[in-house]
Amino acid sequence: MVTCIVLAAGESRRFGSPKPLADINGTPAVRVICDTLLASAVDRVIVVLGHEAAAVRPALPQHERVHSIVNEDYRRGMTSSFQTGLSLAASSAAGHMLQPVDMPFVTVATLDLLCRTFKEQGPLILVPTYNGRPGHPPLFSSSLSDDFKALKAEEPLSSIQHRLKQKTMYLPVDDPGVIRTYSTPQELSRLLQN
Repeated sequence: MVTCIVLAAGESRRFGSPKPLADINGTPAVRVICDTLLASAVDRVIVVLGHEAAAVRPALPQHERVHSIVNEDYRRGMTSSFQTGLSLAASSAAGHMLQPVDMPFVTVATLDLLCRTFKEQGPLILVPTYNGRPGHPPLFSSSLSDDFKALKAEEPLSSIQHRLKQKTMYLPVDDPGVIRTYSTPQELSRLLQN
């Protein structure tokens, strides 16, 4: 079983309004991500809410594979949100994807390839790359869950990956969505025009 933890708790200060509700061709970004995940081989979706949680939650699809949890300490950053998501993950999960809400352009085919490669080859960490650039969503073996839970809030999630660089597998994909992200409305507008 592969779980995807969608980080949708941030304050979106540079964006000016909640990034989970950013308009992606008429659909909120968080809904686009959830719908893509539901169409893929990912077994369970956990959306971590925080800032404006009450406004964001209605954008989530009503589906038995989609669950949400609120990170009350969302101001502490991505690490605390990922830890919050892990607290809701099933013990039977073999791996956990990490999907930021401001990366809604990853394709179903990429998600399926990540799941298939993870199941067949069993790396500790699997990272998609596009034109040599590492992207999202990385997929972590559940054996690393305690390592992530032990991180302090100020420690970046990437510190685990750096520590286990030799045990990280990089998977080239033909999907620019793994590196396409936005912090401002102008950046999003440019991405939608390409």
